[in-house]
Amino acid sequence: MPWSQEKPNTTLFLEKAQTLLVGTATFFSMLLFFFLRGRATKKKQHISGKKQIPATLLKIQLHLKRKASPIKIDPMPLLKGTETQHILVTGGTGTGKTNSFHHILPQIRFQKTILLDPTGLFVEKYFDPLPKTPFSTPLIQEQHPGTLGVSVQPPSTTTPLQRASSRKP
Repeated sequence: MPWSQEKPNTTLFLEKAQTLLVGTATFFSMLLFFFLRGRATKKKQHISGKKQIPATLLKIQLHLKRKASPIKIDPMPLLKGTETQHILVTGGTGTGKTNSFHHILPQIRFQKTILLDPTGLFVEKYFDPLPKTPFSTPLIQEQHPGTLGVSVQPPSTTTPLQRASSRKP
């Protein structure tokens, strides 16, 4: 066959189809690669520190590891061994600070507890005037003279300048 003669049409068609197929496969594989790479880059990554987990999962983990305390704040148990540490509850108006103590106090009612109650709300509901019950409210000491207690004076709202000017010469 001379060089000038063209190849049959079927062979030429197969070569073009093969080239088109390889090109299309390469294009879509590159498209898939960059799509997956971009998706992995956009995914939030945990860099350092502890992760936050749902409360129900934490509760289950505490019970499985036998680290759950019998004292609970609503459904969540405290960590066993931390019951004697301080608990500070802060928050804005109406966020449930008082209700959280109404959940805790019945659970620790007959244990040694120090509770600062400037309003007297918890005293009315939970105080049981047993003999030798230490209590630091002067009102209770007047009502129950057998109790042991210390009167705590609230901090003065006057400034040092006002106190100095009100002194007698």
